[in-house]
Amino acid sequence: MKFTFITPIILLLSVSCPLFADRIVNDALGNSFTLNSEDFKVVCLSPSVTESIFAIGAGDRIAACSKFCRFPKEAESKPKVGGFFDADFEKIAAINPRFVVIPETSNAVLVNRLRAMNIDIFFLNKEGLRNIAVNLRLLGDLMNRTKEAKIVALKIENAIESNSSNTFLIKRAFLMFDKMAAGKTSFAGEALAAAGFENCSTSDAPWPIPNPEFIISSNPQILILEKKSTDDEKTLSEYYRKNPIWRATDAVKHNRIYFIDSDLISIPGPRMADAVNELACIGKKANASH
Repeated sequence: MKFTFITPIILLLSVSCPLFADRIVNDALGNSFTLNSEDFKVVCLSPSVTESIFAIGAGDRIAACSKFCRFPKEAESKPKVGGFFDADFEKIAAINPRFVVIPETSNAVLVNRLRAMNIDIFFLNKEGLRNIAVNLRLLGDLMNRTKEAKIVALKIENAIESNSSNTFLIKRAFLMFDKMAAGKTSFAGEALAAAGFENCSTSDAPWPIPNPEFIISSNPQILILEKKSTDDEKTLSEYYRKNPIWRATDAVKHNRIYFIDSDLISIPGPRMADAVNELACIGKKANASH
């Protein structure tokens, strides 16, 4: 008979108490949002955001993503809504997501169009190696995956910290993306420094194209080349060995040409922890052969 009295009380409590308590979350710009449900969807317009959300176990919250999002594999099957600079606003409007998640941006056209559509924007911090961990924690708060986000963020911070004591004798390096070098202000340039290298690309520009005079004067000891496939290794090696400017550098003279997968080094997301560790391994190989 006790159950006949307890059951109505339980039913009354379930009606009077909401299933989800309101949560307040803040983005990188300090904008506050109140969430009264955990059943919401987002649109991501950059691969780094998509990878980060999947990494903290909230991939099911992604309603659509950028046409450039290919990792993890599950991202390939998500509806595509263009990219950061050519977003398909009609598709986004049809999806009507709770948020569009983007890094802090100067792309006023994108921001103004989304606001005109009455879609909230959840801003993350700009590109930067250390900002990856910060952004993961912001996404953890947004997605209610705080513990998961902390684990992934710590992996990046540990990769930076564990390699901070690397003291390579052979350390002057270019990290090349086709004809562009990773500048010291780029996330890839920061990864290079975090691994223990001295970046030959001292320009404040994030992705400068070094001219022949600068290449000769900087005389890199190591060349690290972004590769998209195994076939790239042969093609790129031949180019640098035959090019009259590059073959005059210590890197080519002493056969210190190394490769890093594009997937690791080209997207400022969770896999940058692996990129920093891979760069550090390259440094150790180059110095072991000295």
